[in-house]
Amino acid sequence: MAVDITHQPRRVQYVGGGTGPYPFAFELLDETDVAVYQDDTLLAITADYTVALNEDGTGSVTTADSMTGSNVTMVGAREYERITDYATGGDFDATTINDELDSFIILLQQLREVLARTLKLPTTTELDGDAAFPEPEANQLIGWNGTGTGLVNLSVLSEGDLLVSSFIETLLNDVDADEARGTLGAVGLTGNETITGNKTFSGQASGFGIPVVKRKTADESVTSSDVLQDDDHLTFAIAANEEWVASFEITCGDLLSTTGVKAAITTPAGATQRIFSMHETNAGDAVGSGSTTTSGAAIVSSTPAAGTQTFIRISLWVLNGATPGNVTLQWAQVNTSGTALTFKKGSHMIAHRIA
Repeated sequence: MAVDITHQPRRVQYVGGGTGPYPFAFELLDETDVAVYQDDTLLAITADYTVALNEDGTGSVTTADSMTGSNVTMVGAREYERITDYATGGDFDATTINDELDSFIILLQQLREVLARTLKLPTTTELDGDAAFPEPEANQLIGWNGTGTGLVNLSVLSEGDLLVSSFIETLLNDVDADEARGTLGAVGLTGNETITGNKTFSGQASGFGIPVVKRKTADESVTSSDVLQDDDHLTFAIAANEEWVASFEITCGDLLSTTGVKAAITTPAGATQRIFSMHETNAGDAVGSGSTTTSGAAIVSSTPAAGTQTFIRISLWVLNGATPGNVTLQWAQVNTSGTALTFKKGSHMIAHRIA
């Protein structure tokens, strides 16, 4: 079967759709000169597919089963052999010699197709050496040696085997997930962990409803001052245009009939707020309540006649404007006195972002 062997890639692939036919444009001398794959599985001629050849050597494959959902790959597969032998003084048939020459070109094209799927150095490479693969070793990577002149097996089981940034080197050096989270400054979702500072959480409805919890870790006292001062512990950050609610529960003393107590909440400039309070003494007297819509205005200002300590509860709603900042509890004496006014350890606040 003498045909013209044109310049064609000896491989074609289709997304399967039924049994075909699936055409190919490279020329064959025999129907067995093509291999057919369903995904990665080599099919058997006759049992799994048939080949129809045209007069010019091109043709098509029809499969026995539907190829829908699979890739169909056809690739040249002529055997690398020469079985024709010319005897001295014997026939030199044109058809036979044409088939032989066609076979040579077909085999060269098959080799070209295989080489096209292999790793190759560029034509302009400056490498003047051997790029042969090293002997395989388990759990090793293949890379260039220190001079860039050959391939070697590379271990990645110890520090220094890969070029990474100093930060990633520190992370890779961590012995477990907990240590890695510490390096990243992340917080685990299980177990008990201590979080310091103000945290804004993403995820879970954009961080809404996840509380910021603060408590006074030690007593804090002020003497001889009726000027409102920031509390050392009870404060939280608020970004531009955020909306929050918060509650503060405070125990203070120790001789309020002398010092009195006043308290306020400050917010960033431009914020809108509503603040309410109530307080009572440890003698059981309901001393009073208050409310304001002004940042820094006293909502508690009392000198009880009885009781040495007072419990104060403050509720807050705040809608911030364009200026980020902090929401902070302030407090002071009502009557300037050398007797200390103390806000007690364990006093606390809980704040939730709601919009």
